[in-house]
Amino acid sequence: MDNIPDLTGKVAIVTGAKYIDCSRWKGTIADHKSSSPQGIGYHIAHQLAIKGAKVYVGARNREKSQNAIDEMLQSTPSLVHERLVPLAMDLNDFQQVQRTARGILEREERLDILVNNATR
Repeated sequence: MDNIPDLTGKVAIVTGAKYIDCSRWKGTIADHKSSSPQGIGYHIAHQLAIKGAKVYVGARNREKSQNAIDEMLQSTPSLVHERLVPLAMDLNDFQQVQRTARGILEREERLDILVNNATR
């Protein structure tokens, strides 16, 4: 991912950035060596943080969001913890989305990157 520019000072939100622990599938047909246990949202959030952005790591609940952040920090020790912010937000709940958006507007002057990566 060398073609991503320096994103220092940028603010991003990535929804659907949860980390999935697939250790329970080890040795089963679902244990595919070439696939990653994380989805595209996780990888986008991770790369944005590596490139210097402050990333709100969105998942349906805080535990999933924090698990993703913990995994990013473990796999990339050079990441600065303050760049990764857990964001619990169920995109199926419009009122929760509105409250979350208002909260971010109170904390941040702007939003530079928005990745809507939501699934059901």
